[in-house]
Amino acid sequence: MKKLLPLIIVLALVSGAFAQQTTPPPPTSPPPPATPQDIDYAFGFLMGQNLTSTGLTFDPAQLLAGLKDSLDPKKTPRFDAERAKQIVTEAVRGAQQKVNAARVKKEGDYLLDHGKKAGVVTTSTGLQFEVIRQGGGLKPVKTDTVKVDYIGTLIDGTEFDSSVKRGEPAVFPLEQVIPGWTEGIPPFATLVFEVDLLSIETPTASIAPDQPTPAK
Repeated sequence: MKKLLPLIIVLALVSGAFAQQTTPPPPTSPPPPATPQDIDYAFGFLMGQNLTSTGLTFDPAQLLAGLKDSLDPKKTPRFDAERAKQIVTEAVRGAQQKVNAARVKKEGDYLLDHGKKAGVVTTSTGLQFEVIRQGGGLKPVKTDTVKVDYIGTLIDGTEFDSSVKRGEPAVFPLEQVIPGWTEGIPPFATLVFEVDLLSIETPTASIAPDQPTPAK
C-alpha cells in the first residue's frame, strides 16, 4: 500500500490541474469605442515607446514642437524631412555605438576574470574552456560528426539555446555551426556553452548509382 501512495497523490494533483484548466474564465466586457482623444493618445503613447527603444533621452517640449510643426501645413519647420532623417540616423547610431562600447567592456572584463579561474584554459584564438567531467573515449577531430547535449547562455545566465530542454541531442559536423547559435544573440556577446560529448558518429558510406551493391 505504501508504494501506491505517491501515485495516488500525483493523480490527485493532475486531476486538480485539469479541473482548473477546464473551468471557463469569467466573461469580460468589450472595451468601449475609442474616442478621438483616445486615438490621439494611443498614437502618442506608441510613438513614445518607439522613442524609448532608441536609448536616447528626449525633451518632451521639443518633441511636441516638432509634432505640431509637422501636423500644421501653415507652419514652417525648422528643417526639412531629409535633414530630420539625417539627424535622427546620426543620433541613433551614436547611441548604439555607446551601448556597444559598454557591452564590449563588460564582455571583456568577464573574459579577463573568467580566464583567471582555476582549470580554465585560454587558447591562442581567445577561446576559453574548462573540462568539467573528463571522458574516457576517443577525442574527435574537426572532420568528425559528433552527437552532443549542450546548453548555451549569455554571461548573465540568459539561455538562448538548449538541446537538453528540447530533449534531443544535436548531431553535427564539428566544422559547422549549430543553427540557432547565431540567432537572437546581441552583438559583441560572449557565448557560454556547457557541452556534453555523447558520441562520435560513424560516417555512413554512400554508394554511387552505377556501382553494384556489395554482397553481404
